[in-house]
Amino acid sequence: MKIAIAGLGRMGMQIARKLAEDGHDVIAHNRHKDPVDEAVTYGATAAYEKTDVVRAFGDKPVVLWIMVPAEVIDAQLDEWLSLIPKGSIIIDGGNSDFRDDQKRAEKVAAAGSSLMDIGTSGGVWGYQNGFSMMVGGEQSAFDTVEPALKTLAAP
Repeated sequence: MKIAIAGLGRMGMQIARKLAEDGHDVIAHNRHKDPVDEAVTYGATAAYEKTDVVRAFGDKPVVLWIMVPAEVIDAQLDEWLSLIPKGSIIIDGGNSDFRDDQKRAEKVAAAGSSLMDIGTSGGVWGYQNGFSMMVGGEQSAFDTVEPALKTLAAP
């Protein structure tokens, strides 16, 4: 499946790597260039700007997994909502409080897209051992991202 990973820190990079190496079409984005370049070595496609991510999906909705600290998720969400087409799926995979994601889901729904809350743990060992994920969101969004989740959960 085609999926963008935004936020290539320790866990975001391992998620992008595992997905790319399993044959998923990964679009890698980060605020700094070097992590994007590293993700490319694992088979991801570089997206140095947010607009590059949207362009990579053509005229189709974007599937975007955001892996950023809780302190910046709201600002990032606002930026992405101004760029992505309706019908997109945004995944908050970071460490934000699920109660805050309930409010974010309403905001994303009002913009015509879906938000999934996928609390992800496993640290950098998730790449090797499989990530542990708690998934919340609409069934249709889950059905879309399930192939990626199966890859990430597998050891």
